[in-house]
Amino acid sequence: SGNITATLSTTSPYVTILDGTSSLGSLSTMTPVDNVGDPFQVKINSNAPLNASVEFKLVLTDGSYTRMEYITFTVNVDYINIGINDVATTITSTSLIGFNDFSSQIEGLGFIYPYTNGGENLLFDGGLMVGINGSVSDKVRGATGSSDDDMASVVNVKQITQNLQSEFDVEGIFNDSKSTSPLPVEVAYKAFAWTDPGHRKYVIVEYTITNKNIATLSDLYAGIYTDWDISMGLSSGFNDNRAATDITRQIGYTYNTNLSGYYGGVQLLTKGVAFNHYAFDHNGANGSINPNNNFSTSQKYASLSNSRYDAGTNGNGNDVSNVVSSGPFTIPSGQSVTLAFALLAGDDLQDLQESADSAWSRYNKEIPTSIKSYKLNDNIKLYPNPANQSVQLTFQADKKELVKVELYNLHGQKLSDLHTGTTEVGKNSFILSIDGITSGVYFVKITSEETSSTRKLVID
Repeated sequence: SGNITATLSTTSPYVTILDGTSSLGSLSTMTPVDNVGDPFQVKINSNAPLNASVEFKLVLTDGSYTRMEYITFTVNVDYINIGINDVATTITSTSLIGFNDFSSQIEGLGFIYPYTNGGENLLFDGGLMVGINGSVSDKVRGATGSSDDDMASVVNVKQITQNLQSEFDVEGIFNDSKSTSPLPVEVAYKAFAWTDPGHRKYVIVEYTITNKNIATLSDLYAGIYTDWDISMGLSSGFNDNRAATDITRQIGYTYNTNLSGYYGGVQLLTKGVAFNHYAFDHNGANGSINPNNNFSTSQKYASLSNSRYDAGTNGNGNDVSNVVSSGPFTIPSGQSVTLAFALLAGDDLQDLQESADSAWSRYNKEIPTSIKSYKLNDNIKLYPNPANQSVQLTFQADKKELVKVELYNLHGQKLSDLHTGTTEVGKNSFILSIDGITSGVYFVKITSEETSSTRKLVID
């Protein structure tokens, strides 16, 4: 009749309803309606525990018509969802990534890709592990069906709005005070996300690990455990997963072996430190640690301090997971080490690698080695340079092979494919169109079947 009223109520002691009535007007058949113009207002009370579940009753009335619904919200959360680009994930106050609860997976998003296009959750669980031989602090899985609970929040995760490094910065602090054998350490953490082209498929997490022990911590390793379940919509699709390593880019990744299956991975971004990647087969195949079967302290330290570059290599794959880590570190009392990682997703391996190159460039403010070169060939020339509209590329080839030419900006972001073709033995020459490219300094990357080289190009 045009006089629909919505009334919100609750019996929960953890919230106070400030405005529980909203007028919705009329509602035609199969027509949606919202109360954005007249929203409910609810205050979270100071006595609300962390992650309190609050049930609201919503009553819709119009004359003699009445309809009742119940809606449950989690309030006073100690985690933050980041979902501003093509991936979406959750950063918690106690070291976990993806979900704040190990088994129920209610508190958090996991790691959704592609987030902007109705994507799927690719991650079962994940989190930081820090340890020395004999003692590892974490909240990831432990005994079957449970998780360890070593980490306690010192400062809950929060979004910050000043002195930003990205378009969505969060920070917090946790320690391992709940452990029965704490190291002890305190970890200040940050996370960053962007929306510009080339940077939409990753979130960066950074950890500064401080030694709170009166003694030096030796042979310390730290890394991120991730159980990627890339199912492609199938209930058991995670059994078709395979884990592999890109050593050059310092990525441990997992993918679904089915055609057009997605990729998920973790990249170590910190320069000048050792890269380790342990890939697990969850059935213990080929001598693998089985994280589904009492993932013990000694096994966690072994996965942090050793590399096993592949898993799920038999048949169509397996249920797999990964630890990407760095170490060993020697940290004197009161001193710190900082490690950064990129959480990545992509449509295929090349897509994942391009995002990894972008993440490296943005975090380290330099072109990654994977783009700079694997081998330089001195006979590669670009003329004229500076150039506009077009440039001539010449080089010598000693055999016929496929070559690809790409243009990158100073941030390591790929801008365009300039040429793909087969070389001739001897001198090769191509005219590359750069018409429409903004003036500035760029890199032209030339990749053959065996080598990759770059040359600087100035466009005026």
